[in-house]
Amino acid sequence: MFRPLKIRQYVSIMQAKGFAPELVLADTGIDPARLADPALLVDLKQCQAVVSNMIGLTGDQGLGFEVGSCSRLTDQGVVGHAIMSSRTLRQAVNLWISYSNTLVGILSTLRLDEDPSGSWSLTISEVAPTGFLYNFSVEEVLMMIMKLGAVLVDEPMRPAALEFSYPAPAHQELYFRHFRCPIRFSSRRTRVVIQSPELDRQFRSLDEDFNEICQQHCSRIARQIDSSGPVSARLRSMLLRAPGAVPALNAAATHLGMSSRSLRRHLAEEGTSYQHLVSEFRCDLARDYLSVPNIAPKEVAYLLGFRDANAFRRAFKSWTGLTIQEFCKTGGQSASEPALAE
Repeated sequence: MFRPLKIRQYVSIMQAKGFAPELVLADTGIDPARLADPALLVDLKQCQAVVSNMIGLTGDQGLGFEVGSCSRLTDQGVVGHAIMSSRTLRQAVNLWISYSNTLVGILSTLRLDEDPSGSWSLTISEVAPTGFLYNFSVEEVLMMIMKLGAVLVDEPMRPAALEFSYPAPAHQELYFRHFRCPIRFSSRRTRVVIQSPELDRQFRSLDEDFNEICQQHCSRIARQIDSSGPVSARLRSMLLRAPGAVPALNAAATHLGMSSRSLRRHLAEEGTSYQHLVSEFRCDLARDYLSVPNIAPKEVAYLLGFRDANAFRRAFKSWTGLTIQEFCKTGGQSASEPALAE
C-alpha cells in the first residue's frame, strides 16, 4: 500500500493540461474528494492505472520527463522535508531509497552502489513488472535525481553514463537531450552512474534536530501503513517483496501478526481466499512477465516459484484459458476469463 502523494501531483499536472480528475482516476476506485485524506492508501494496481490513464489521455509516451521535471521536494511530504534537512547527499539518497515507495508512491526502487574511483550509481528496478509504465517511472525518477543536486548542494548532478534495460523508445531523443552522457538501451539493467557531486557533500540546509523529527515521523507512518489497510492488500504487498517465494498460509498469517484462522476469516470477509489471492497474484505477474520481450516461459516459471515450466504452463492455462503461446500471439486478449482456483 502507498500514500497517494504522487497521485495528487499527477492529478494537479493533468488538471493544468485540461483533464478532469475523474478522467485521470478512471477505473481506479479512487475518489478525487479523498485525495487530501491523510488516511487514504492506494495499491500498486491503482497507481499503475493512474499512470496508464495519463499516458492514454495525453498520448505522450515521454510524459515521465515532464512529470519528473515538475516534481519538487516539498511535494513529497515528510520524506521531502527529511531529505532537505539531511546532513549529506548520501543520507538524502538513503532516505529516498527507504521511503519513496510507501510514503510517496514512486513505482520503482533504487539501489545505491559506490565505485573506488569516487563515482556512484543508482540502479532503478521495478516494484513489479509494469511493461511500458516502467519507462515512465524511470524517466520520472531520473529527472527528479537530476534536480536533486542543484536544489540541495548548488551543483547539478553530472551523469557519467546511463543504461536502460528496455529498448530505445520512440521518444529516445528526449534521453539524449536531457542526459548529456553515453546512453545504452537494451542493457541488462537500468542504471545511472553519477560523476559528481560526491555522496558525502554536506548540505547547506542541514538541520539535525528537524531531520531527526522527520525521520521518526517517516518510520512511524511506514509502520502504520504496513499494519493497516485491507488484509488482501497487505498480503499482496508481502508477496511483491519476494514473488518467487510464496509462503504457506501459516507463514503468511505469522508475517501479518495473526493466526491462520483469523487470516482466513478476514479474507472471507473481503470476498476472497488465500489460494485465490495467490493465484490471482501469480496470474497478474505472469501476464506482465510474458509481455516483456525475450523472456522465456521457463524463466517466468522460475521467477514465480514453480518447480518446472510444465507446471507453470498448466497453471497459466487454468488461470487465463489460454496457452502461453496463444497469450503471446494475441497480446493477452482472451474471450473469457476462467475463475481462478480457490
